Amino acid sequence: MARACTIGLDSRAGAVHRRNRILKGKMELAANSMRTVLIADDDTALNHSWQELLSDAGFDVLSCTTGQEAVDTIRQGRKVDVLLLDYSMPVLDGAQTLEQLRDQFPSLKTIGVTGVARSELPAAYLEAVQRLLVKPIKSSDLIDAVNAVIGAPPVAQVKTAKASMNWTRFGLYYALILISSFAILVLLHNAATSLLPSR
Repeated sequence: MARACTIGLDSRAGAVHRRNRILKGKMELAANSMRTVLIADDDTALNHSWQELLSDAGFDVLSCTTGQEAVDTIRQGRKVDVLLLDYSMPVLDGAQTLEQLRDQFPSLKTIGVTGVARSELPAAYLEAVQRLLVKPIKSSDLIDAVNAVIGAPPVAQVKTAKASMNWTRFGLYYALILISSFAILVLLHNAATSLLPSR
């Protein structure tokens, strides 16, 4: 009987855990959906790949292939929380793009993305970006950088916190099962001793 109770608690606990995980994922996507990322990179395949990645992470994503398009998009009043800005682009490079935006949008958060060695980048570009990512860039590094510049915890930190919380939850469920089992045994013992004739 205690075993049936344990299985019932475990399956309910699993269902609750799955529901909480789904709700938490939806809340993270909802929080990210209030954030807009503008990708400015002339590599259209990479641009599309990052659009898909960031959209899947719940961000609203805009994209363009030149620095001038990025400037025009921002000046048109589009809400942009983070600008992913390639250094080597036609029309305006990354440094020229930032120079055009600096005075009018000083609080714009920018992540530099480039295939150029750091030593070859102009100081104006390096000083103007909050983060610099050198291509090729891992998906988790890109999402962590976006979250970092907007003030959200990195993916790895969130995963570590979730893992810690899962072990804590497991410990609590296990303690609950042990206490319940012990209480049932005590009740059964008391019932059996009260039914048996005393000698």
